[in-house]
Parts: sequence; C-alpha cells; structure tokens
Amino acid sequence: MAIVTEPKPSAEPTDAASSAAETPRLTGARAVIAHLRERRPLMQRTAEARHQFIRAAGPLIEAVRRGEADDFARRADTAGVEAVAVFRFVRERLGELVVPLPCSGCHESFVAWVDLLVVSAETMLHASKTDDPTRLREIESLFAEGRTFSARFKAQYEPLVNQIKERSAARKEQRGRLTRFLSGSKRGA
Repeated sequence: MAIVTEPKPSAEPTDAASSAAETPRLTGARAVIAHLRERRPLMQRTAEARHQFIRAAGPLIEAVRRGEADDFARRADTAGVEAVAVFRFVRERLGELVVPLPCSGCHESFVAWVDLLVVSAETMLHASKTDDPTRLREIESLFAEGRTFSARFKAQYEPLVNQIKERSAARKEQRGRLTRFLSGSKRGA
C-alpha cells in the first residue's frame, strides 16, 4: 500500500510551460492526502448517523423484547427515515469521488460499510411499514456485520494516514537538516 509519487520532469520548462511548472503537480502522496481530506466529512457524517441510528434502534429492540413496543411502527419509521437519508447521501457522494490507486482498498471497504448501513436502515423502514418487529433481528445481525466492515475499513485507512504522517515527519526532518546545514549551525547549538 505504498504511496507512489510521479517523477519530476528532467528537462527545464519552456517559457510557455513555466507557469504550469510552477503549479505543484498532484503527486501520488498529494492525491492521497486530498482524497482523505475530501472523505473526512463523509466519514464523520456516516459515523454520527450510525451512532444516532443505533441509539434509536437499541431501545426499540429492547422494548420489543419486553413486549412494550406499542408505538413500534412510528419509532422504527422515524429511525429508518433519518438514517437512510444520510446513508444514501453519503453513498452517492462516495460514488462521485475520484479515488487514487493507493486509496482504492480503503475506499472499497468504506463503500461496503456504507452499503451495509443503507441496507440496515432500509430494513428498519420495511419493518415499520409492515409493522413487523421480528425484522429487528435482521437489523441486529446487520449491525454485527457492520462492525466487521468498519474494522476492515479502519485496517485500510489507518496505515494510509500513518504513512502520510511518517512521510511528513521525514520531510520536516530533512528540511531541518538542510536549514541547519545552510545556516552553518549545529544541532543543539
């Protein structure tokens, strides 16, 4: 899962191309960083919506187990409508993203997780429309499966972020050494 950077052109740019050469090229690392930054609000929105959905579904599941879910259809509908709208929105936005090659595994994992969340919310909606509380078992199963998908996503995402942090720290150290060399100062002096 290495970040590949594009080689810089060896020839000097012509006058016509000099303005284009002054604009930084979007290298592999920059593309990864841009992609992760663009994805961050979608990740946050998904996590928040998932948390709210689980907070709404959990008490509903418990109420059904206790036989106290007189208003099941209304509560399930409210939870499902809110969640499915957010999850579908996020899924649509994910389909619009241009994904750099090093991010493809991470992206696919995130898309699979969001797809599962859409199915969970749609199942909740169907349960509300049919007033069928037994469908909540399916939702519990989907929540459990969702934890696996979430773990797969994190396993792809965290190494990308760590690799970028390591690269950034290495470059910062290189710049510091170069500055010290050019200024003639010694470390710790």
